[in-house]
Amino acid sequence: MSTDLTFYTVAPAHLPPSVPAPVRTAALLLSAGEPVSTLSTDELGDMLVSAIPGVAFLLGHSRQFVKQDDIDMMAEAVAEMVHRRFARLNWAEISHALRRGASGEWPRSEDDVLLVSLPHITHWLTCYCKEARAEAQLALQAAAPVAALPALRIDYVGSVINYVELVRAGELPTGFELDMGNVLYTWLKKVGAFTDFRTAEQYATMRQEETDRLLAVKLPESGAARREYTSFVNALGALGELPDSHPLSRSVVNACKKRVLREWLEHHSKAGTDIVDFLTTRLAA
Repeated sequence: MSTDLTFYTVAPAHLPPSVPAPVRTAALLLSAGEPVSTLSTDELGDMLVSAIPGVAFLLGHSRQFVKQDDIDMMAEAVAEMVHRRFARLNWAEISHALRRGASGEWPRSEDDVLLVSLPHITHWLTCYCKEARAEAQLALQAAAPVAALPALRIDYVGSVINYVELVRAGELPTGFELDMGNVLYTWLKKVGAFTDFRTAEQYATMRQEETDRLLAVKLPESGAARREYTSFVNALGALGELPDSHPLSRSVVNACKKRVLREWLEHHSKAGTDIVDFLTTRLAA
């Protein structure tokens, strides 16, 4: 695996030409290698030892890392941070994010002075995930029905570890930005991770609370939104439960899934659960 800061420019052939070049590049990077969660911290640190002086050079700070001890210390700190928060990324993505960050694309503030520092590298990787990577995933999903894409390999365990770290940092996404498409929720449910987490009565209470929250939203006097709301209320009253296939029923169910995942992540963060052991045990069952 290369440790240089190569700027990948080859775009996936299955994406339409209308997709912007940066998004096409990020889409390519998604399948450019195994996630760094498969590496030990020492192995990732060794790769960063070669990359960090390159970032300093791009920033015009070639004398920032003169001593090998300084490079080693920075590489070790970055490797630990990446394993905690960005374990699902592969090396090509990290290399790409470092180069884009060094270009000044993602400043932390208006008067930001670019440096090779742990806060800056953390910020660059965060921006890459929230912007470039997220846009690439949406573009690939949109192209899938037309082009029959091969399934992307998802590092579910690494994703859970990353989310738990975001809980601890107080940075877990809110609302429907958490686990877009409920991909992680679906996998966790499939492997039995939610078994005995909540009782049937608790789930029923949750559905009622999320239904009440939806019904409490103020709607316009007329229009499609009002008609949809009225049909939902009427069906809910007639059936005594969520009407199947109604768009607002799906909204309630989706909100419940987000809430279950959030509460589950918060529970295991607080408990200090060994996520790898927890999930490996269920996968082996």
